[in-house]
Amino acid sequence: RIAGVCGPLPQRMLHEGRHSCRFVTANGVFYERTANQDLLYHFPVPDPLRGMALGDDKYFVDFVSQCLTVDFAKRPTAAELLQHPFLKQDYGGVYSAPPPLKQ
Repeated sequence: RIAGVCGPLPQRMLHEGRHSCRFVTANGVFYERTANQDLLYHFPVPDPLRGMALGDDKYFVDFVSQCLTVDFAKRPTAAELLQHPFLKQDYGGVYSAPPPLKQ
C-alpha cells in the first residue's frame, strides 16, 4: 500500500534493507508466505495522493507528498518543510467555518 501511494521504493533502499530478502524479490516484487508456505505476491496499484480525499488544496497535497517521500535522501528536512507554502498560507482563523463537504 505504501508503494501504491508514495511510488515505488528505491532499489538502493531495498538492497540495503536488512530483512528485504524476506519480503522483496530481486526484481522488487513484494511477497509474503501464507500459512501453508505458499508465496503470495503483492503488486502495488498506483493510488496517488491527488486521488485521495485530501481536498483540492494543491499546497496541502504537495506538502503531504513531500512528507511521505520514502527515500530519506530525497525527503525534505523538517526545517525545509516548515517553509512550505501550505504552512505559510492563511486559511482563516481558528474559529472560521469549515469548507463545504464535497458531494
